[in-house]
Amino acid sequence: MQLREVEIKEVYLQALWNEQEFSRKLISEQGQEIEVLFPGKWNTGAGPDFLNAHLKIDEKEISGDVEIHFSPSDWLHHGHQNDPRYENVILHAVWQNSSQEDPSGKSLLLMSQACAMSLNELEERYQNYSQQAKFKPIEGIVEFSSLSDSKMQKFLEKMAFLRLAQKCSRLDKHIKLFGADQALYQDLMEAYGYSQNRQAFLTLAKSVSLASLQSSTDPEALLWGESGLLKDASQNVIHPGLLNWHQEKCHAWANMRSSYSPEINWNRKNRPQNTPERRLAGAILFLRNINWDMKSFLQQLGSGFRDLHIHFQGDDPMISFCHFSKKLSKAVNLVGESRQREIRLNVFYPYLFLTIKEEALKEEIKQFYLKEKKGDDTSVLKEASCRLFLPPSRMKTVVKKFVHQQGLYFLLQNPEWLKESIDF
Repeated sequence: MQLREVEIKEVYLQALWNEQEFSRKLISEQGQEIEVLFPGKWNTGAGPDFLNAHLKIDEKEISGDVEIHFSPSDWLHHGHQNDPRYENVILHAVWQNSSQEDPSGKSLLLMSQACAMSLNELEERYQNYSQQAKFKPIEGIVEFSSLSDSKMQKFLEKMAFLRLAQKCSRLDKHIKLFGADQALYQDLMEAYGYSQNRQAFLTLAKSVSLASLQSSTDPEALLWGESGLLKDASQNVIHPGLLNWHQEKCHAWANMRSSYSPEINWNRKNRPQNTPERRLAGAILFLRNINWDMKSFLQQLGSGFRDLHIHFQGDDPMISFCHFSKKLSKAVNLVGESRQREIRLNVFYPYLFLTIKEEALKEEIKQFYLKEKKGDDTSVLKEASCRLFLPPSRMKTVVKKFVHQQGLYFLLQNPEWLKESIDF
């Protein structure tokens, strides 16, 4: 119960930092004077609580992340000492410090010394802290909000194509480094990793190149084995429905594993339908459907864009399982409509816009892009509603297609473009 109370209070401490309602100067436990030029962007995902803060510590300006805890020991309790996402933390802000030791090694701020409110008063003040208060409006929001719905949609479309241009530029660099086949294969694998396992899938794609898959007698076993997801059946429970398939892949992998050394860290904080095993099975299904021949697939991509969905469909043992020991209550497609759209948007559209020269065909692809249906709501889009719309509820009337969502993502990352909305 005590841990849950601390977790609740951390939300109030985060709100306190976001609002900067301190009554005294901020002095670190190391005796440093701290001036907050920008508290950072409140992070609703994994990683430090506030990203890209701008502080002045002993008159020296520094940018980085801020982590909020109830006490310094929570740094260890939450496992931050082994998490590379916390390497850029420049300030560890806590409420109390009973041990007088901080395992973070960062500048330590004791917020209770600078705040006139008690914990009970903090709870009373911030218990109804809204999403709108959490995310401050961006400068230029008034001009942006003065646009009509149709003009705002046109502006978001323009921003979406700027975001697409960024993706094309990134892909162009990768093609020059790795070649078109390998570059698209790496981007494809990264997209299958979702947000939690993008790096793991990219590491796997670099370790097991497309060329090595094409020359392998069992490319599926090669990917499963190098991923480190195959388990020793003598030490792990394998569901009877997967036992024969699992043994077959293990035996095939045993004959080739001397050339590889799987060292991939998988994030297991997924829904049952989004486990690493199912995501990898989905990627393998796609590659199997194109006969592991990315070059031929890319040559046909422009003319066969309408039928792209067929490459994501087919039978696979993992359709009925979330991992090797647990079966789902019912079979679920390995790659749903939403993920297919994400892959089209982040992998195939950039390639087509980058490589197609024929204007008529490029215009046709553009129209497909503009007609893509709206994707699922995300925490980033909720943030966008608060930071870019007056009132936040207006986003629902404006954002009708996927291209509008892409425009919002671009504006959150490049808010200076809001001033361009004046000309619309």
